[in-house]
Amino acid sequence: MTKEQSETIRQIQLSAESDLSILGVILCGSLAKATGTAQSDVDVIVVVSDEVYDQKKVNKDFFWGTDFDNDKFPVEVDGKIVPKEFLEKVKIQGNESIKYTLYFSEVIFSRDSEIDLMLEEIKSSIKNGISQKDMKIKKFYSMMKSSRFSFESESDNTFLKHKLIHDTVYYACRLILTMNDRLFPCVKNMFKEIETCGRVPEKFFSTIDRLLLSYSEEALRIFYDIMDNFSKNIHFDNRIRKGYVIENELFWFHNIIPFYFI
Repeated sequence: MTKEQSETIRQIQLSAESDLSILGVILCGSLAKATGTAQSDVDVIVVVSDEVYDQKKVNKDFFWGTDFDNDKFPVEVDGKIVPKEFLEKVKIQGNESIKYTLYFSEVIFSRDSEIDLMLEEIKSSIKNGISQKDMKIKKFYSMMKSSRFSFESESDNTFLKHKLIHDTVYYACRLILTMNDRLFPCVKNMFKEIETCGRVPEKFFSTIDRLLLSYSEEALRIFYDIMDNFSKNIHFDNRIRKGYVIENELFWFHNIIPFYFI
């Protein structure tokens, strides 16, 4: 962490101390995870009182930090304003990207001890969630397989065929992360996270590059075969696999949250 980044965090703490509506500030992002560079901004979640949050919600003003045209802090600050209730909701129904953010985070200011406790409870719930690993592996494998073989049934729909290729890659990546006991950070950081995994198929990234350059069935087959061989120990009833696929499709008809949002 650079001197400028450290000074920015200090100024954030001072700013929060002088604003009684701020209940706590949580440092997250690359600096909290200790993977930041000298160019990294400071990502924070700012927990405010319900009254202030309700006011912010009216104007959809959820940003806290450095605007594009000012230099309030030495380093750019990207802050999100949330109510304390947000942390409770994350623990119960938060998706993996949000949980990933909070798992690698720390409270840098608090005037409410419940915030510290709630963050620790979220981290504990994430650790306990490893018990769902087998189910998640089967689901992502099922969706990857479904996307790959759906490609063959689409002859003239270029848009859909390209989407099915992207879906196959996406589910393959989620499968690798799950098999390595990693949370899904977000799409833009997915490859970066996979690069830190211990178990990754050989030539994984170069094969993806070839696939996304050609969008060909041959390249898709090669990629899928690599992933299928990597996942060769996954065996379960084909009816269960179809059930996972149908569950995902039910989103369109019954407003069920699709599995790829988890």
